[in-house]
Amino acid sequence: MKINEWRTHAPGLKVINVEKVHERIYAATPYELFYYDTKDNSINKLSKVNSLSDFGINIMRYNKATDMIFIGYSNANIDIIDKNGKVINLNDIKHKNILGNKSINDVYFIEDKAYVCCGFGIVLIDLSRMEVEDTYIIGENGVQLNINDITLYNGKLYAATSNGIYHADYDSNNLADFSQWSRDVGLIHSDLNYSEIETFGNRLLANYSRNVYNTDTLFVYDGENWDYHKKVSNSIKRSIRAYEDRVVIAANYSIMVLGIDDKILSTYDTNVEPFDCIYEGNDIYWIGDKTK
Repeated sequence: MKINEWRTHAPGLKVINVEKVHERIYAATPYELFYYDTKDNSINKLSKVNSLSDFGINIMRYNKATDMIFIGYSNANIDIIDKNGKVINLNDIKHKNILGNKSINDVYFIEDKAYVCCGFGIVLIDLSRMEVEDTYIIGENGVQLNINDITLYNGKLYAATSNGIYHADYDSNNLADFSQWSRDVGLIHSDLNYSEIETFGNRLLANYSRNVYNTDTLFVYDGENWDYHKKVSNSIKRSIRAYEDRVVIAANYSIMVLGIDDKILSTYDTNVEPFDCIYEGNDIYWIGDKTK
């Protein structure tokens, strides 16, 4: 086969992330990216053969502020797809000499800044300059922590880690100093694994998980106290996505949509095993499923 005629034959049934980018619905599998174009109903594939720099996708997220798609790989490599469709590779973390877990678990955007959640800490990337700006090792005494998720709430950055939830003032001039970060001891289980953390309205949602069937627990913080979330089951939660008027929870075998007042707006549990779910608007949802 000639150069540029290679094709990939990777499994495409396991969709781990979904994003809507203008008229396209992007779906990430562990092996490649594809999108459904709602204008012409075509399905198009992006892989290492034709554009991406690597295999082993862990996370795919869209940043509306910069109109860019962020792709994080299990080996700490990063691809950015800009608004013109150009793929820009950022391999600084991949090539950095760091002992321990370097996988990319998630990413959180504040304007043109990407807070990358890694197996050792948080890496801040400036998307306007396409360069690493800083690295935060936030564990007590500078110990590395596996960062699962991060969010901004009431002027503080909250990080869900394998050893509880840590927070620091967003306006701090030296977030690279571990002493700026504190573990939240107000949690009922303050030193366990938290897989998801999300700002929803004037509250904070945090999910404790052992990744074992029927053992997850969702907690809610009102700015003063943590409490159990009363409406959500103990099913494993693969993703929690907050919107202005609702939060979408992709659990082990179902989708649950809650309003600001925790009223159940919608549920879906018909033959699905979702990893992710997004809300488009007008009661339209897109689900990334484990097997379909």
